[in-house]
Amino acid sequence: MRTFKPFLLFAFLLAACSPAFSQTPPDCTFTFTAPGPVTGSPVSNLYTNVSSNPIKTACTAWTYKYSADNASAVSIQLEGAADALTGSTHAPSGSYSALTASTATGSGTNPSTVATNAGVVLCCDFYPWVRINIITLTPVSGTAHISGTVYGYKTNSALNGGGGGGGGGITCLSGDVTAGTGSPCTNSTVTGVNGAAVPKSQTSLATNSAGQIIAGAASTGSFVLVEEHTASSSAELDFTASITSAYDTYVVEFVQVSPANNAVDIILQYSTNGGSTYDTTSGHYEWLNFRWYSSGNTQSGNGADSKIMISDGNNQVTNSASDGGLSGRMEIYNPLSGAAATRHAGQNTYKVNGGGGLGVTCAGDYTQTTAVNAFRILASSGNLASGTVRVYGLAH
Repeated sequence: MRTFKPFLLFAFLLAACSPAFSQTPPDCTFTFTAPGPVTGSPVSNLYTNVSSNPIKTACTAWTYKYSADNASAVSIQLEGAADALTGSTHAPSGSYSALTASTATGSGTNPSTVATNAGVVLCCDFYPWVRINIITLTPVSGTAHISGTVYGYKTNSALNGGGGGGGGGITCLSGDVTAGTGSPCTNSTVTGVNGAAVPKSQTSLATNSAGQIIAGAASTGSFVLVEEHTASSSAELDFTASITSAYDTYVVEFVQVSPANNAVDIILQYSTNGGSTYDTTSGHYEWLNFRWYSSGNTQSGNGADSKIMISDGNNQVTNSASDGGLSGRMEIYNPLSGAAATRHAGQNTYKVNGGGGLGVTCAGDYTQTTAVNAFRILASSGNLASGTVRVYGLAH
C-alpha cells in the first residue's frame, strides 16, 4: 500500500477532475426557464457532411444545471430524438428518449427530481436533436419557477477534466503533493476522498487495489483520535465507535471534566454489546487507586465493585467551574480479547471539594473474560456539567 504525506489538499485532485477546473468551453449551450411543466423547443445537434451546407455540432457529453424556486416536487430531463429529413429540411423524428446519466460519482439522475438546485452529468449519447422536458413542477403555494442552462461537449473527456489540455486529467502522481491557497502555499486538511469522509485524525492516505485514494494506516507508534465527546449537562458520555480490531491499546484523555453535583466521583463502566447496555453488576470490576496531596498520601480500592473509579473513590471531585474539573489520561489494554480481563492504568488530577489539589494513580480491570466493545464515562451522582473526553487508538 502506497502512503502519502499527511493532510494534503486532495480537494485539489478532485477539482482537477471537474469541468470547472479544466475550464473547457462548451461546444453547445442553451438556456431554459418556465413557470410550470412544459416541453422545451427542440435544439439542433446535427452532424452532416453535405458539402453545400455541412453541419457538425454533434455534442455527445452533456451536463445541465437548474434552480427551482418555491417547488415541492420537480421532474426534469434532457432528452434526444433522431433526425427526420424531408427534402432538405431537418426535424426531430417525434420520438424522444432520456439521455443516459454518467456512471461517475455524483452524476445525478435523468430525470432529476431534486426540488431545489441540482446538476446532472450525461454521457455518451448522440442525438441530432435535444430538448429539456420539465415533466413536473409542483409549487409549494402559488407559482413555482425553474430556470437553468444546458452545456454540451463534442469530446466525452471534457466532462472529466481532459478537455483543453489534450489529456485525460491526472493519471499519476509521485512524491509529495502540496496544494492550498496563498503565497507561500498554505496546506489544508483532507475533508473527503472517493465520496467518503476521512477522519480529521487520519495522519496518512493510501491507495487501494483499484488505485483509489483511501485513508491509510497511521504510522506505527502514533496515536489516532477515534472518538470524542463533550459534556453539556450530560447524563453520561457513551463511546460506542472507538473500540475496533484496528487497535489493541487505547488512551482515554480527560480534559476538565466537571460534575454537575458537588463532591462526587468520575467513573467508567464497560459494555459487551456495543453500548446497548452497560455492565453495572457488583463484582465485575476491580480498581486500585493511589492518591497524593500536599500533606500526604493514601490509597483506596475495591475488588468487587460495579464500576471503575477514575477519581480516588472518596467523592471529592468539586463542581466549581473555576477549579477546572478532572483532567488526565488512562490506558485500556486489549479490550476485544475476551480471553483475559480488560485492564487499565492511568493518572489524573483535580481539586478536591473544600481543599487543595489532588493527584491520582488509577489501575484495575474488568474481571469478566468477555470482549469489551464500548464504555461510558459518568459521575457517581448527577450529570456531567462540562468537559471533553477523547479516545485515541495506538497504531501498531
